[in-house]
Amino acid sequence: MKSQDNTLPFPQLAQRGLSLQHRPPLPLERALPEERELVGRAVPGVQELFSAGRVAARAALVQVGYEGGEPILRGPRREPLWPRGFSASIAHTEGLALAIAGPKPGGPELGIDVEKIDRSLNPEISKKCCTEKERAWTDANTENLLRCLSAKEAIYKAFHQLDGRSLGFQEAELEPWEGGLRGRLVEAHQPPFSVLQTVWQGYLISLLCLETAS
Repeated sequence: MKSQDNTLPFPQLAQRGLSLQHRPPLPLERALPEERELVGRAVPGVQELFSAGRVAARAALVQVGYEGGEPILRGPRREPLWPRGFSASIAHTEGLALAIAGPKPGGPELGIDVEKIDRSLNPEISKKCCTEKERAWTDANTENLLRCLSAKEAIYKAFHQLDGRSLGFQEAELEPWEGGLRGRLVEAHQPPFSVLQTVWQGYLISLLCLETAS
């Protein structure tokens, strides 16, 4: 993974017609009224990250051609509901919210995740979340374990947008690759895919651009 502390992560995305936006935590008032209702009873920290995610997502959508101003509401699994004709994904953690968006049909389904690079992990979590092959490179290295878990969060989001499926942690298997992690679904007939990863301003960012048939 490359550290890109002075520029936006993944600068190559613009060439593919995708927009990545980031925001710090923002007051809930920055979200639209219908969005505020979704987290009205949450603690202030959750509200601020939620607001930042919605603001970042709207900015990303506008960058790729969206002209509407509708609220980004939630589906039955609490997933964001994106406007017709666009794919997008939101991620947030302490201090930062990210969103990526692109047009479709013809564009990829998107999944993004962000984690603090110094996040503390219980190594035992690998037994639940990693396959036997993955544990060969994650069990002795907590940074690799974080990379694996973050990539699987991005994978879950992209495949859920593709066809509504909810993947379990062990339904995708990953291996190290120079730009991040290469992966495949364990039992499904799906082409292999690559999860881009980078370290940016103290955060690990994982991104899957899942290509689909036009």
